[in-house]
Amino acid sequence: DLHFLGKITNDPLFGSTDAQIFMETKPLSYPFTFGRRDSASLMILDSVVLVLGYVRTYGDTTLSGIQQNIEVSEINTPVTNFKYDSAYLLSTSFPTSAILGSKSVFPYQLDDSIKAFRDTTKNQLRIKLNNTFGSRILNDSTVTTNDSLFRANFKGFAIKSVSGGNAVMAFDLNSTNTKLAFYYSYPKLGGGGVRDTVVTYLRCGAASANANPVTR
Repeated sequence: DLHFLGKITNDPLFGSTDAQIFMETKPLSYPFTFGRRDSASLMILDSVVLVLGYVRTYGDTTLSGIQQNIEVSEINTPVTNFKYDSAYLLSTSFPTSAILGSKSVFPYQLDDSIKAFRDTTKNQLRIKLNNTFGSRILNDSTVTTNDSLFRANFKGFAIKSVSGGNAVMAFDLNSTNTKLAFYYSYPKLGGGGVRDTVVTYLRCGAASANANPVTR
Protein backbone atom coordinates (compact mmCIF):
# COMPACT_ATOMS: atom_id res chain seq x y z
CA ASP A 1 0.00 0.00 0.00
CA LEU A 2 1.00 3.62 -0.38
CA HIS A 3 2.64 5.19 2.67
CA PHE A 4 1.73 8.74 3.68
CA LEU A 5 3.99 11.43 5.10
CA GLY A 6 3.31 14.96 6.23
CA LYS A 7 1.15 17.26 8.31
CA ILE A 8 -2.25 18.84 7.81
CA THR A 9 -2.51 21.67 10.32
CA ASN A 10 -5.51 23.64 9.08
CA ASP A 11 -8.51 21.55 8.06
CA PRO A 12 -11.80 22.96 9.46
CA LEU A 13 -13.66 19.65 8.91
CA PHE A 14 -11.19 16.93 9.91
CA GLY A 15 -8.74 18.74 12.15
CA SER A 16 -5.03 18.00 12.15
CA THR A 17 -3.26 14.97 10.66
CA ASP A 18 0.31 13.76 11.26
CA ALA A 19 1.56 10.90 9.06
CA GLN A 20 4.98 9.29 9.54
CA ILE A 21 6.90 6.53 7.77
CA PHE A 22 9.11 3.87 9.35
CA MET A 23 10.97 1.68 6.86
CA GLU A 24 13.97 -0.52 6.20
CA THR A 25 16.21 -0.33 3.14
CA LYS A 26 18.66 -3.18 2.72
CA PRO A 27 20.25 -5.57 0.21
CA LEU A 28 17.84 -7.78 -1.68
CA SER A 29 20.24 -10.74 -1.30
CA TYR A 30 23.34 -11.73 0.69
CA PRO A 31 26.29 -11.70 0.83
CA PHE A 32 26.26 -8.20 -0.60
CA THR A 33 29.24 -6.07 -1.62
CA PHE A 34 29.69 -2.46 -2.61
CA GLY A 35 31.67 -2.82 -5.84
CA ARG A 36 35.30 -3.79 -5.26
CA ARG A 37 35.22 -5.01 -1.67
CA ASP A 38 38.94 -5.90 -1.94
CA SER A 39 39.64 -2.17 -1.88
CA ALA A 40 37.15 -1.21 0.82
CA SER A 41 39.72 0.91 2.61
CA LEU A 42 40.19 2.94 -0.57
CA MET A 43 36.50 3.55 -1.24
CA ILE A 44 35.53 7.19 -0.79
CA LEU A 45 31.91 8.11 -0.10
CA ASP A 46 30.67 11.19 -1.90
CA SER A 47 27.14 11.21 -0.51
CA VAL A 48 24.28 9.00 0.65
CA VAL A 49 20.71 9.97 -0.26
CA LEU A 50 17.35 8.57 0.83
CA VAL A 51 15.00 8.61 -2.16
CA LEU A 52 11.22 8.14 -1.87
CA GLY A 53 9.01 7.45 -4.87
CA TYR A 54 6.32 10.15 -4.88
CA VAL A 55 2.79 9.33 -6.09
CA ARG A 56 0.42 12.13 -5.12
CA THR A 57 -0.53 14.73 -2.51
CA TYR A 58 -3.70 14.87 -0.43
CA GLY A 59 -4.65 18.20 1.07
CA ASP A 60 -3.97 21.82 0.23
CA THR A 61 -1.65 22.04 -2.77
CA THR A 62 -2.45 25.67 -3.58
CA LEU A 63 -0.51 27.29 -0.73
CA SER A 64 2.85 27.40 -2.49
CA GLY A 65 4.45 29.30 0.36
CA ILE A 66 4.05 26.51 2.93
CA GLN A 67 6.89 23.98 3.04
CA GLN A 68 6.99 20.62 4.74
CA ASN A 69 10.09 20.31 6.93
CA ILE A 70 11.08 16.64 6.76
CA GLU A 71 13.52 14.93 9.13
CA VAL A 72 15.07 11.48 8.77
CA SER A 73 16.26 9.69 11.91
CA GLU A 74 17.58 6.23 12.61
CA ILE A 75 15.26 3.79 14.36
CA ASN A 76 16.57 2.88 17.79
CA THR A 77 14.87 -0.34 18.85
CA PRO A 78 15.72 -4.05 19.01
CA VAL A 79 15.41 -5.61 15.55
CA THR A 80 12.92 -8.10 16.99
CA ASN A 81 10.49 -5.21 17.54
CA PHE A 82 10.45 -4.02 13.91
CA LYS A 83 9.93 -6.95 11.55
CA TYR A 84 8.91 -7.37 7.93
CA ASP A 85 6.45 -10.17 8.72
CA SER A 86 4.47 -8.19 11.31
CA ALA A 87 1.46 -5.89 10.93
CA TYR A 88 1.34 -2.62 12.83
CA LEU A 89 -1.53 -0.43 13.97
CA LEU A 90 -1.81 3.11 12.64
CA SER A 91 -1.01 4.23 16.19
CA THR A 92 2.29 2.31 16.35
CA SER A 93 5.50 4.31 16.61
CA PHE A 94 9.15 3.44 17.25
CA PRO A 95 11.89 5.26 19.21
CA THR A 96 14.61 7.02 17.25
CA SER A 97 18.17 8.16 17.77
CA ALA A 98 20.21 10.80 15.97
CA ILE A 99 18.81 12.83 13.07
CA LEU A 100 20.56 11.75 9.86
CA GLY A 101 19.28 14.44 7.51
CA SER A 102 16.52 16.92 6.76
CA LYS A 103 14.93 18.79 3.89
CA SER A 104 12.24 21.42 3.36
CA VAL A 105 9.98 20.71 0.38
CA PHE A 106 6.91 22.04 -1.38
CA PRO A 107 4.67 18.99 -2.02
CA TYR A 108 3.45 20.36 -5.35
CA GLN A 109 7.03 20.36 -6.70
CA LEU A 110 7.72 16.67 -6.11
CA ASP A 111 6.61 15.68 -9.62
CA ASP A 112 9.31 17.91 -11.15
CA SER A 113 12.14 16.26 -13.08
CA ILE A 114 15.36 15.66 -11.15
CA LYS A 115 18.83 15.13 -12.60
CA ALA A 116 21.16 12.94 -10.54
CA PHE A 117 24.09 10.66 -11.36
CA ARG A 118 22.65 7.70 -13.36
CA ASP A 119 19.17 8.55 -12.12
CA THR A 120 17.41 11.26 -14.12
CA THR A 121 13.72 10.99 -13.46
CA LYS A 122 10.78 12.70 -11.72
CA ASN A 123 8.45 11.97 -8.78
CA GLN A 124 11.17 11.74 -6.15
CA LEU A 125 11.72 13.16 -2.68
CA ARG A 126 15.50 13.13 -2.18
CA ILE A 127 16.99 13.73 1.29
CA LYS A 128 20.77 13.87 1.70
CA LEU A 129 21.92 12.02 4.83
CA ASN A 130 24.93 12.29 7.10
CA ASN A 131 28.10 10.88 5.48
CA THR A 132 29.17 9.38 8.82
CA PHE A 133 26.12 7.12 8.61
CA GLY A 134 26.87 6.20 5.00
CA SER A 135 30.51 5.38 5.70
CA ARG A 136 29.47 3.13 8.58
CA ILE A 137 27.70 0.82 6.16
CA LEU A 138 29.92 1.31 3.10
CA ASN A 139 33.23 0.50 4.78
CA ASP A 140 32.26 -2.41 7.04
CA SER A 141 32.37 -5.69 5.10
CA THR A 142 30.75 -7.65 7.94
CA VAL A 143 27.60 -5.51 7.87
CA THR A 144 26.36 -6.94 4.57
CA THR A 145 27.31 -10.59 5.17
CA ASN A 146 23.78 -11.62 6.10
CA ASP A 147 20.44 -10.12 7.05
CA SER A 148 20.87 -10.57 10.80
CA LEU A 149 24.16 -8.67 10.88
CA PHE A 150 22.81 -5.93 8.65
CA ARG A 151 19.69 -5.39 10.75
CA ALA A 152 21.73 -5.42 13.96
CA ASN A 153 23.88 -2.59 12.57
CA PHE A 154 21.07 -0.60 10.94
CA LYS A 155 17.46 -0.88 12.08
CA GLY A 156 15.80 1.41 9.56
CA PHE A 157 14.59 4.98 9.04
CA ALA A 158 12.00 7.12 10.77
CA ILE A 159 10.73 9.86 8.42
CA LYS A 160 8.66 12.67 9.89
CA SER A 161 7.35 16.10 8.99
CA VAL A 162 8.32 18.22 11.97
CA SER A 163 6.76 21.55 11.00
CA GLY A 164 4.93 23.46 8.31
CA GLY A 165 2.68 22.23 5.58
CA ASN A 166 -1.00 21.55 5.09
CA ALA A 167 -0.92 18.31 3.12
CA VAL A 168 0.17 14.67 3.29
CA MET A 169 2.25 13.12 0.52
CA ALA A 170 1.84 9.53 -0.72
CA PHE A 171 4.94 7.42 -1.49
CA ASP A 172 5.29 3.97 -3.04
CA LEU A 173 7.92 1.98 -1.12
CA ASN A 174 7.87 -0.74 -3.81
CA SER A 175 8.69 1.74 -6.57
CA THR A 176 12.08 1.72 -8.29
CA ASN A 177 12.14 5.39 -7.28
CA THR A 178 12.39 4.37 -3.60
CA LYS A 179 15.92 3.49 -2.49
CA LEU A 180 18.92 4.39 -0.38
CA ALA A 181 21.55 5.62 -2.84
CA PHE A 182 25.27 5.45 -2.08
CA TYR A 183 27.46 7.59 -4.35
CA TYR A 184 31.14 6.68 -4.02
CA SER A 185 34.36 5.94 -5.90
CA TYR A 186 37.26 3.49 -5.78
CA PRO A 187 40.55 3.04 -7.68
CA LYS A 188 40.05 1.76 -11.21
CA LEU A 189 41.87 -1.49 -11.92
CA GLY A 190 45.01 -0.60 -13.87
CA GLY A 191 43.77 2.95 -14.04
CA GLY A 192 46.98 4.67 -12.96
CA GLY A 193 45.30 6.70 -10.25
CA VAL A 194 41.96 7.09 -12.04
CA ARG A 195 38.89 6.38 -9.92
CA ASP A 196 35.60 4.74 -10.90
CA THR A 197 32.50 6.64 -9.78
CA VAL A 198 29.69 4.31 -8.73
CA VAL A 199 26.15 4.44 -7.36
CA THR A 200 24.71 1.47 -5.45
CA TYR A 201 21.15 1.15 -4.15
CA LEU A 202 19.62 -0.52 -1.13
CA ARG A 203 15.86 -0.97 -1.45
CA CYS A 204 12.68 -1.49 0.53
CA GLY A 205 11.87 -5.01 -0.66
CA ALA A 206 9.48 -7.77 0.36
CA ALA A 207 11.64 -8.59 3.39
CA SER A 208 11.85 -4.99 4.63
CA ALA A 209 9.88 -3.90 7.68
CA ASN A 210 7.60 -0.88 7.27
CA ALA A 211 4.94 0.99 9.22
CA ASN A 212 2.83 4.07 8.58
CA PRO A 213 1.44 5.63 11.79
CA VAL A 214 -1.19 8.30 11.18
CA THR A 215 -2.51 10.47 14.01
CA ARG A 216 -5.66 12.50 13.44
